Amino acid sequence: MVNGHPPVPSLILARHSSPRVDPEIPAAEWTLSDEGRVRAEVMAGAMRPHRPQRIYSSNEPKAIETATIVADCLSIPFQVAPGVHEHEGRDTGRHLPRPAFDAKIAEFFENPSRLVFGTETADDAHRRLAASIRDIAPENRFGSTVVVSHGTVISLFIGRSKGMDCHRLWKGLTIPAFSVLRLPGLDSVGDWSWTG
Repeated sequence: MVNGHPPVPSLILARHSSPRVDPEIPAAEWTLSDEGRVRAEVMAGAMRPHRPQRIYSSNEPKAIETATIVADCLSIPFQVAPGVHEHEGRDTGRHLPRPAFDAKIAEFFENPSRLVFGTETADDAHRRLAASIRDIAPENRFGSTVVVSHGTVISLFIGRSKGMDCHRLWKGLTIPAFSVLRLPGLDSVGDWSWTG
């Protein structure tokens, strides 16, 4: 039961847990920190009332580790899914200090059809994630499908689905976090569950 009601068929979109930051390697290769592994277990407990039936993740190590921990805690099957990874090519240049990175992200959201950095526009990243979610989130009669992805593309997907400011949503995301969306229309089931 969720708040006294039976669980609804849902998509749970989750941001991966806290990585071990290493500026010497691309962010796409980061793994979870010790704290990140603990936070992933906490997130699994918070997801339990929504009765997840399966879990998918992007191919990035921090997402795979997060999904594996959640799957183990909830005893559900896990697999890597194509197309749910972070904005492509953001690690092709040198590592950006935080203020420069934040400025690039703001420009990315403000100019969705223009290639700002990396190898994918915001519009392209959104289309790619949305297509993947349509493929892997069937309309389960009982329980939920979890997709562990990344902050930028999740913000694009949720923001555009709900008519929210994608950049403001990105700035407010904790790590990890998840949102439960009712299938098939992707109506929100409550607010974001911040587990950071």
